[in-house]
Amino acid sequence: MAGETFSGNYTLWDNIDHACCLKARVLREQGNLEENRQIIRRVNRHRHPELYGSGVEWFTKTMDDNIRNSLVNNNSKAEARGWRLLKLEKAIAYREAGQYPLTDDELERIIAELKDVLSHEK
Repeated sequence: MAGETFSGNYTLWDNIDHACCLKARVLREQGNLEENRQIIRRVNRHRHPELYGSGVEWFTKTMDDNIRNSLVNNNSKAEARGWRLLKLEKAIAYREAGQYPLTDDELERIIAELKDVLSHEK
């Protein structure tokens, strides 16, 4: 990831961004704050917080609707798991990069809830 450069294609960059944010989270939790800050600075060079507001409803409502629809209408635990994993990935990226319209506490609550649900799946 350190050698990856942003080509202008956010479809490709999102995967790198999210992997960097996950690494930054692990580093922060381990107390390695300098390396964490370096990663987050790099990630934030390609983010546009002014656009975050338009995606909050998708993150807080639409994704939950998709999880519920997967379970109720499609009877698919695997599909619901996929939506939960995507929401967890997004929540970690939003929390670590900062500047998201939800508070860190709210994002941490969402992360903890998703981790709990996913850890109890069979």
